[in-house]
Amino acid sequence: MDEPYTQSIKAERKIRAVFLSDGEKVAISNTDKMIAEEMLDAYLYFKSEQRDYYANQEDIGDAVGVLRTAAANSIKKLEKIGLVESKLIEIKKGGARTSYQYKVKSWPELIPQVVTVKHKEPVRLSDLKAELSSS
Repeated sequence: MDEPYTQSIKAERKIRAVFLSDGEKVAISNTDKMIAEEMLDAYLYFKSEQRDYYANQEDIGDAVGVLRTAAANSIKKLEKIGLVESKLIEIKKGGARTSYQYKVKSWPELIPQVVTVKHKEPVRLSDLKAELSSS
């Protein structure tokens, strides 16, 4: 379980933006990175237990010290770039509530999207992955 998580964290620290296939640049904030790290950690844990990952945005925000609205905005951005997939689930037990089922990728899985790396020209994530695996 540590390998994908460790590789993702190494890549995450260098990412400042993702360029979508249509050329749109999506800036990646530190909050986005904290949310992605928290979600990947939880997703990998539940996956190792052969279970689906369910969470609500308030709990995700609480885990990294941000409000639900900030968590929701970051999750929308992470969905836009393809790092997170979500499905709204209604929970009938204990009253009407909603939660989300998430599937989360690691940063190196975003290949072949282009990323901006700190203090460097834009590089392909595949090149970044090669650099990370050699370190």
